Amino acid sequence: MPNRLLALALVGIAGGLPQLARGQNKFEKPATVMHVVAVRWKADATADQKRKAIAGIEEMAARIPGIRRVWLKPLRVQPQEINGQPFNQGFNPDDPYQGRAHCYFIEFESRQAEQTYAKHPAREKWFQENYDTIREISISSQATN
Repeated sequence: MPNRLLALALVGIAGGLPQLARGQNKFEKPATVMHVVAVRWKADATADQKRKAIAGIEEMAARIPGIRRVWLKPLRVQPQEINGQPFNQGFNPDDPYQGRAHCYFIEFESRQAEQTYAKHPAREKWFQENYDTIREISISSQATN
């Protein structure tokens, strides 16, 4: 009996070897909606104003239904320029509040949740009081599967 179990285990392992040899990666295509924003702050925006604007995203996530996850610390901000003007001037991932550019991502459970967020009073208040006052330009995209 132990020899049969060993043989079955070896067959199972050997059956998986071709997949490992091909290097196939497992990945998902979730049906959630990703909202991706790159923003260039106004030249006179302070680090404290930028921190407050980005912290507001986390506060909204706690209040607006359908937000699953947020990413608030950028590692890289693109594009480098728009119409010949620098976009990510002074960006430093170790201190993202000192430069002129930032980015953030919000994941929604559905398209309906993204639409709810777009019209939600908490988002409107954040946008008018903490974000738009220091935003020079922003680029946003949404994607799903």
